Parts: sequence; structure tokens; C-alpha cells
Amino acid sequence: MTRTTILLAALVVIASGCERREPQKASVSLAGAPTLAELKNATYTGVEELSGPATLENGEWQGSPLEGGSSRPRLYYARDFRLTGDLDGDGNEDAVALLGFNHGGSGERLYVSAVRRENGGPDCMGTGLLGDRVKIRDAHIENGRIYFDIVRAGAGDAMCCPGELATSVWQLTPDGFVEIRNTASGRLSVAALYGGEWVMKWWDWSEQAPEQPEVTARFYDNRVAGSDGCNRYLATITDGDTPGDASLTAPVATSRACPEMESGVEQRFLAQLAAVTRYTFVTGMLSLEYTRDGKTGIMLFQHRPLTEDAHDE
Repeated sequence: MTRTTILLAALVVIASGCERREPQKASVSLAGAPTLAELKNATYTGVEELSGPATLENGEWQGSPLEGGSSRPRLYYARDFRLTGDLDGDGNEDAVALLGFNHGGSGERLYVSAVRRENGGPDCMGTGLLGDRVKIRDAHIENGRIYFDIVRAGAGDAMCCPGELATSVWQLTPDGFVEIRNTASGRLSVAALYGGEWVMKWWDWSEQAPEQPEVTARFYDNRVAGSDGCNRYLATITDGDTPGDASLTAPVATSRACPEMESGVEQRFLAQLAAVTRYTFVTGMLSLEYTRDGKTGIMLFQHRPLTEDAHDE
């Protein structure tokens, strides 16, 4: 087989089920882990509420209406979450996908799936339940194991407002794709936001923020500070009675004059920041929920190591 033929074959996308497969040594590695687009159009099994496989189309699958009602079971890809690493020991990169499931209510069952590339397309090696309404703080792959730092409902927590920090570890084993460790590590507080800085990526759930000017947030000593797109700002943040509740003082900022675009970003961000009432996590991103002019929205931030020029105000 020529190299050209191999490359063309690698472009063929074949979505297959999520059965557990024994690791196989690949003789040729070309395309790497399944892409996000492939994961959002793959076939998954192992979802406990479903009797068979479900194939996503553009990140979503819907079943037939439930008996006696109009709500339909829904399986959907959890935003743009994607991890890559060798999960089955064959020397090739695999992918980790997150899937949400609900019956039309407020609950969300979150599933994790291990997916490799086989015959040019995504082939799921296993799927398991991560939890009910859990929030992902961070995730990484180490030595073939997937580590999730999560927020879940602990003793005395309402399902709406999880407050227990925990780590869930998953691995492909001869018995399937399983959780091998789950340990609690504390309670959710503003201190969980400390370390590094957060870069705003979304003004709201479906409205992306511009790459420039960059808006950042660094949390420390019950304060939040950073760049508002034009100036440096500072505010105080304190926890409320319910996990994730927060109150902020009106942010203060330096007074450097900026072009119209930067000034517009600054004004909008500071107004939304002052209206923040809750914080949580969405597939590894920080979510700051605000209520402004009678409407509720969320800002989403991506974590990164602290830059050298970041400083306390």
C-alpha cells in the first residue's frame, strides 16, 4: 500500500459503538486522536438510561418522547471538552469525551468516554457515569489514567448546589473502562479559584469574547484582580451561605484612556462582574453567573499559569 493510499484511508470517518476492546498495537499512526468534530458525531454506548447505542449529530442526540409526556431523552456533547493521551497502551493518542444526559428536567448525568482512532474514525473503548450534576474543575491524563477534579454534592448539599471537592480517576482495565479511585478533598470556596489566572473566553453561554483585548481574573486573599480589557481592576469577593454563592464589591479600576473598542469591553465586563452572584465550573472552565437588568448570564474563563507581568493591585 502506498503512503498516499494510507493517508486517504485515514480521512474516512467511521463512528462505532462504545464496547470495550483489548489494546492492539498499531503498525501505523497517522491522524492521531479523534478530533472534536469527530467526537461530536460519534456513536456511543454504555449510557445507563439507554438500551442501545446513540449517534450524535453535531453534538446532540434525541430519543422519542417519553410515554405520557412530551419531553424527550437527550444525549449531548459537553461543550468543547477534549483530552488527548495514550489510554490503551498502544503508543497512539486517544481522546476523552464528556457527554451529558437528561430527560428534559434540570438534572444532568455526566458520562466520560474513552475514544481511540480505528479504521480512520472514532472508536469508543468504554463509557462510564462520572456523576449526577457534577462539575469539572480540571482534568488531565497521566500514565494512561484520567484524573478529574470535580465538584459534587456532599452530605447535606442540595443537588442544585454541589459543594464537595473530589478527585475521580478512570482507567481502561481488562474489566472495562472503570473508576479506580474517588476521594473527597475539601469544600468549595473562593479559595478553590486561587492559583494562576483565568482568561475570559465567553461573554455568555453562546457569545464568545474577543481574543483581544484580553480580559483576565486572578483570585487571591478574597480578592479578584486583573485586566478589564483597558485598565487594571480590583474587587473583593466573599462566599455566601450556599456553596458557590458569592458577593462582590463594585470593582475599582485605573483610569488610563483607551480606544473605543477597549473601553467598550471594559465597561461591559466591569458591569457584569459587579453583578456576579454565583461561581461554578463548566468542563474545566470557571463560570461566573451574573444577574443584570433582570437577565441572568454566565461568563466563562479558561485557566492558565500566572504570567510574569501579573501582579496584585
